[in-house]
Amino acid sequence: MNVLRRWWAALLRRWRRRLRADVERETGEVASGRELDALATALEVSRLTDEQFVQVLDTVRMLDESGAGVSVSGMSTQSLVDLIARASREQLRALADHAELREFLLSELFDRMAQHLVVDKTRHVDAVIDWTLTSGDGEPSRYQTHIVEGSCETAQDLGLSPDVSITTTVDDFLRMATSGNSRALSLLVTGRVKVRGDYAVAARFLGYFDIPKPGVSPR
Repeated sequence: MNVLRRWWAALLRRWRRRLRADVERETGEVASGRELDALATALEVSRLTDEQFVQVLDTVRMLDESGAGVSVSGMSTQSLVDLIARASREQLRALADHAELREFLLSELFDRMAQHLVVDKTRHVDAVIDWTLTSGDGEPSRYQTHIVEGSCETAQDLGLSPDVSITTTVDDFLRMATSGNSRALSLLVTGRVKVRGDYAVAARFLGYFDIPKPGVSPR
């Protein structure tokens, strides 16, 4: 938690310097991506309890959603991938059980898919994937992804007929989405990811994206 306090104090000092210099602030000014990357890199996830891990991420979520000068979209995908990779399964499950934080992080990951789509691999693809992501006894999170002719769109419901429906837990999805195609295939083979429909679409899906590899092995 000291890391979070130091980061927030540094951010406040940055704002004060700008105010003293009488710099005109743009509407919606946000903490730079480098600052969020630094927080993610400095965070010693292994020393946090499951509850503390959730509290840190939820604080960032609340600052983002309140317009308080923090935007997670400015954080690099590499830093986000590394942060998830360093988290334990128990920490990710605790995150998944927090409804607001879960939806915030899932939306962020799905939004980034378009940025990392490999256009050359998807010029002749037209596929719709339904996602059902479960957590504990609560209502599952549902999303739909459409990859067509080198573009990618995801929403909770695009109103399209799916080619394949994929069901897995939120924590397994987080691992799968940030650890590459080999992890996804492993989850498919072991039955932790359930597929209904065109199995080939599910097997090829993550290969359509250039997702940064985590800098550490998942715990």
